[in-house]
Amino acid sequence: EMCIRDRNAIVLNVLKEYCAKHPNDFESLLRLTKFQVISSVRPEVAKGMESLWMLAQKDGEIGIKAVDVLNSVKGLGPEDMQRLVERLESHPRATGWHEVAAMKRRIELAPSRRSAIVQEAVAKYQGLAREERVPFVRWLVEEKEFRQVLSLVEESDALAYQPLLLNYLSALTMLGRFDELGRMIENPKAAEILTKTDHAFYHAHLAFVKGKPRDEVRQKLSAARIAAQDEGRADMLLLIGDYAEKRGLLEIAIDAYDAVSKKARMERPGFEGLVRVAQLNGNMDALLKASREAIRRWPDDENFTERYLYASLLAGKEVELSLERTLRLLEKRPKDSAVKVASALGYFRFGDLEMSLNHMQGVDLNKCTVGQQAVFAFFAKLGGFDDAAKMVLKAIPSDAKMLPEETVFYNKTKG
Repeated sequence: EMCIRDRNAIVLNVLKEYCAKHPNDFESLLRLTKFQVISSVRPEVAKGMESLWMLAQKDGEIGIKAVDVLNSVKGLGPEDMQRLVERLESHPRATGWHEVAAMKRRIELAPSRRSAIVQEAVAKYQGLAREERVPFVRWLVEEKEFRQVLSLVEESDALAYQPLLLNYLSALTMLGRFDELGRMIENPKAAEILTKTDHAFYHAHLAFVKGKPRDEVRQKLSAARIAAQDEGRADMLLLIGDYAEKRGLLEIAIDAYDAVSKKARMERPGFEGLVRVAQLNGNMDALLKASREAIRRWPDDENFTERYLYASLLAGKEVELSLERTLRLLEKRPKDSAVKVASALGYFRFGDLEMSLNHMQGVDLNKCTVGQQAVFAFFAKLGGFDDAAKMVLKAIPSDAKMLPEETVFYNKTKG
């Protein structure tokens, strides 16, 4: 975090010097404002906001870019928010997405009028062309206004325009109208306008919601994953990975996340998925491999570091170095329960039970995985707190997924 702040401060100063010498370079001024508004120095923030409002008054491309930056600023006051709404709606380069952004801000200003604002928008968008309805329909889906989607989009319109169809299918899914969903998916027009990936994914989803055999769901979801890989759809690979992970189809999740981890600019969520699934799957080797590679790529990412160090100490690998790094991480995150459990494991590996028990103090079990809870119960029993250990074990589901080494701690405590 300190490195990022230092880097930002350097860039900020360089841009300030450049903009002072080139007052008509508005693109560079816009870049400067982005660094100013995230600064921890209030005068810089104020100066950045002043420049943004100045740029937002321009009717060209630079003006709408400034409006977009203003819309991304957190904590705008009511007056600035109203001012932003007016510019979102009046800028000559504004699109439907800007109209939706203005509507969101108006709801933020007057939450009690949310229903009325939505109804007014539905009436307005009712007669617009398919393309113009997409931003609002997308927002309705995000806001779980699924019935409004179906009232705004005719089935024939959905089958004629892919962006509307995708949102229409989402609405049918969330309303549990699976017969209609199936009919839409099987319609030849849907196959014509959907990508192979989207079409295959909805077939898999339909199989799942209709309670088809697990092997059929697995086969169809695997086909969707292959299609996404063939089409280079990193967004859908992530969605398929998450979908498979939540439904216990971990082998498909692993393949999807592994493919994402090889995509430029998408590697991080891919590795996050690989690390998470390895832990869910109880695969220590995969967990160590994925988290080790992740911290090689992102050495400042404390979450990857925590996962790797915990796994190393749990497996008894590189104990001295791992404990040293874990204690440094604990200094930065003194209330992090997972890091406390990892520290206790490190001292246990050196036979120092007293230090292990010291580091288990203040552990919040609600912020631990079931495997970490099993480790906690083991130390509680070692420390003579048998009743506490039993209570923790009792709360762990009998079918809970753990790493093999965590299961060893669980069984030792239970025995």
